[in-house]
Amino acid sequence: MDSWFHLAPRCPQLYLFSDADPVVTPSEVQRIMRIQASRGVAVSGWKWSSSGHCQHFKQHPEEYAHHVSRFLNNVALRSWVP
Repeated sequence: MDSWFHLAPRCPQLYLFSDADPVVTPSEVQRIMRIQASRGVAVSGWKWSSSGHCQHFKQHPEEYAHHVSRFLNNVALRSWVP
């Protein structure tokens, strides 16, 4: 998996995660975010405290939509080169 970090696209990346995820720990997501940021990738993220794996939209639909919309607006306004 570590080799993926060096091959991953350098496009902006959004990470939505939770303290309550039994599949992927927040520390692992934050590690991935730090690695990508160190490669010059524009990284955004939001962490919930209580939604399970892939349950963020179901449990927090308005907040989820807000973060996705904000990310997309920022990407659309930013002139970036992959």
